[in-house]
Amino acid sequence: MNTKLLLPRKFKYVGMILTVILMSFGIANMYFEFMFEIYTPFAVQGLLDSSQPNELTDEILGGGLIISLMLLAFSKEKIEDEFVSKMRLESLLWAVYVNYTLLILAFFLVYGSPFFDVIVYNMYTILIFFIGRFNFLMYRHLQTPEND
Repeated sequence: MNTKLLLPRKFKYVGMILTVILMSFGIANMYFEFMFEIYTPFAVQGLLDSSQPNELTDEILGGGLIISLMLLAFSKEKIEDEFVSKMRLESLLWAVYVNYTLLILAFFLVYGSPFFDVIVYNMYTILIFFIGRFNFLMYRHLQTPEND
């Protein structure tokens, strides 16, 4: 089984921890106006003024959440065989179908500034759907009597 593109298993745990932390900060940002104020070490004349704090919460949380979800999604399992590879592929295909079906529905049902929120969440949902479906299939497979 060729798994060159998968990350080592230990990254799954790093991804879990980071996902929980970043989602917690994201909820705090959405509902309690939590912010990181960071002075940028670089400044481009006319674009960024490093003497003023920049509100980088969205960038830090957004980029960090994508990275942590990718660590979680694309790390090897304890036993990585053809069956797990097949489940991984089917879960990814299912996640793409569900994600884009919901996006198409959003095109017709959501308008104005709430649509921008849908697009932002859409960046994360394909990974979340994949992780959820793959782990559900793994759990269901391990619960079958012939696997005991």
